[in-house]
Amino acid sequence: RYRAMSSRQYIGLSAVGLLAVGAFLFLRQRKRWQYVGTVEEFAPLESSSSGWEILAASAVGNSDRDRDVLVYRRGQELIAVQRSCPHAGIDLRKADLEDLAEGTFLACPAHFYVFDVASGSCVWDPNQEPNTPSLQTFDVKVEGGIVWVSPKSGTAPRKMCREEANKIQLDILDKALDRKFGPE
Repeated sequence: RYRAMSSRQYIGLSAVGLLAVGAFLFLRQRKRWQYVGTVEEFAPLESSSSGWEILAASAVGNSDRDRDVLVYRRGQELIAVQRSCPHAGIDLRKADLEDLAEGTFLACPAHFYVFDVASGSCVWDPNQEPNTPSLQTFDVKVEGGIVWVSPKSGTAPRKMCREEANKIQLDILDKALDRKFGPE
């Protein structure tokens, strides 16, 4: 047998239901931070001539979507990106990471595809319109000496005209060549 509910009881149940749905949505949107290591473990693996140090190349996560992550440091600034190029899976440990007026960019060492580190967008590939998937970038935080990363989400892809993308690629190439052979 069913008992009729008063309007007060119905409103009370509706409020509880709304709170439960709100809590579920909040927890679902909460960032998932993954352990990378401790600050003490991060003696630089390599130092790039552009001033960035590669601190770690480690796997994060615990699913079939796991990926290796490179963590870079310059002073107190930390950047983390997936270790393999989305174009051909090339190891990005030897990539050029450059600061330009337009932002910080990473160039794949094999085919020189260029990625915006802030958004992960491929801003230069040999096609007229870049169709290379984005490079996964990560937010990085240090708490209590432990380094954590979390995949960035909701970052708007960076779009630019072909001339601007070509300029960025040539600027990165010029910097890399200047470091290797000296300025003209």
